[in-house]
Amino acid sequence: MGVPSLTAIMLLGVRLRWAHADCAGAPDPATLIDQLTAAPYSRLVRPGIDGPATEVSTQLYVESLNAVDEKANMVDVSGYWRMTWTDQRLNFSSVSDDGCFDKLSLPLEGTCKKPFQCRAAWSPDLYFTNALEESYGSSFFEVYPTGLVYVSVEIKHKFKCVMDFSRMPFDSQHCSIKMLSYSEDKSEVQLAAKDGIGIVLEEGGVFLPSWSVKGTAVRHETLHYGTGSSTRHWHSMMLDVAIERSSGYHIMNDVIYGILFVAMSWTGFFVNRTNAPARVTISLLPVLTMLNHIKGIQTELPRISEMTWLSTFLLVSLVYNIAAVLEYGMVSFLMSKEDRRTGRLRILRVLSEQLGEVYAEQLTMRTMSLRTVPSACMDEDERTPPSLEMGSTLSGLDVSNLLPVQQRMVQDSLRLFDPKGEGFVTRARLRGGLRYFNIYHTVEQVTEIFGKMGLADEERMSRRKFLKYLKSMPEPTPTMDHGFLDQPPSVILDLVMRYAFILSYVVAVSALFPLAGAFGTHKAP
Repeated sequence: MGVPSLTAIMLLGVRLRWAHADCAGAPDPATLIDQLTAAPYSRLVRPGIDGPATEVSTQLYVESLNAVDEKANMVDVSGYWRMTWTDQRLNFSSVSDDGCFDKLSLPLEGTCKKPFQCRAAWSPDLYFTNALEESYGSSFFEVYPTGLVYVSVEIKHKFKCVMDFSRMPFDSQHCSIKMLSYSEDKSEVQLAAKDGIGIVLEEGGVFLPSWSVKGTAVRHETLHYGTGSSTRHWHSMMLDVAIERSSGYHIMNDVIYGILFVAMSWTGFFVNRTNAPARVTISLLPVLTMLNHIKGIQTELPRISEMTWLSTFLLVSLVYNIAAVLEYGMVSFLMSKEDRRTGRLRILRVLSEQLGEVYAEQLTMRTMSLRTVPSACMDEDERTPPSLEMGSTLSGLDVSNLLPVQQRMVQDSLRLFDPKGEGFVTRARLRGGLRYFNIYHTVEQVTEIFGKMGLADEERMSRRKFLKYLKSMPEPTPTMDHGFLDQPPSVILDLVMRYAFILSYVVAVSALFPLAGAFGTHKAP
């Protein structure tokens, strides 16, 4: 403390002297302080050195919570550090006992980087073990007639606080402020909470827009330093502070946005699958936006290995957004296959006329060959109907006049309608075979086709009728009564995703919210 402070003390002493002109003892504070701290008093010797450990009561008055740095695992607080102890060597007479003063203010020395110490009287060298940055301001050192010493120092400190973000943004963090003496062990200094309260909060609460102090506690612990015979024990005091995050910001800017962007991806399933630009845009934009949100959360946090509740929620939302992109990729793949099947049908219809001519020639040749054989020379068992002779199956047609590629296409295609080589096509096989060519008829429409081919009462279609059908392919009456499976695979996939996508997301999000309270709990040490 400089000259102005000493001058103030002298002026205070003069005023008190005028007020108590008849007091006994030193007439001014400086003289009384010199008398009390003169030899054999030594500031290097603690009070009651021959007795038990000196009890130092300490307390933090937290005036404001300046910042919570999640990435650095640090909290910044401002307030006052208070300490009290009794030094019987500094006893003096109070005004009621004819003394001149009821308290004395001793000068302090120090800098903003170090705690202020009294150069005349003993004071404990307490310090904060988990302080990352320290800043000290105004302070005073007062002595009362009973020898009670009261010290208060203004502080602005940054403390290390290891945080657990598993429940973010519904998390509460528990930070501990640890203090102990550096040079005087447990046998010399014992710490206690002043008035039984380790931390006092500013009236009205201590909070930030995103954080608030919800509770405090005090506890004591004996620490061991050194090894072997040099091990010593120090008495420490832990001040626990519980701070709670205000989750509203993340709910409004991350959770709600995540839900909205998943809903945006979901609406893409209602856009015509053939409108590729619209489907691609409405699928990719939510993915890019969610990636930006996740990146923003990651920049606020240290490089932690565990998942937070918020990162899990955003990841689930991102997976659903990506699923919408992948779904349209699969739809596009199915549409390309459907287009190829439609192209194969066009080619098959062009070839159907040649197939009909081949069938007519085979039938004519077979009939002539049967006429040349006398019926008397044939046994009854050898008389086989022409429909069951060689060439009676669809796949057995002679297609040697076609190109090799066309031959393979014809054989493979016709095998879809007559897989067992029975020489006819049933209604079910016609319906199933046409699906391969991207034609999805209902049972009623297949029945109508059989009727248009003159087979209203028949359950199967002969080879000749089928080849005739391929040439003309009469269209049945359009219907709105298509079954779920009476549609192309690309349409079925879109329909499935319309319901499965949003319902499964609602279930996933509904399951995540209860987990916010059980996703992990960081308990106070």
